[in-house]
Amino acid sequence: MRRDELYLVDMIETAVAATAFVRGVDETAFLASDLTQSAVL
Repeated sequence: MRRDELYLVDMIETAVAATAFVRGVDETAFLASDLTQSAVL
């Protein structure tokens, strides 16, 4: 079983990636892009 710390690291890395995907993207562009929405989800 994985240690809890590894799950936390995964969550932080995923949050950093999601932030990068939407950097500079406004709400309208985000809602219009299935690709960006899928990347964030």
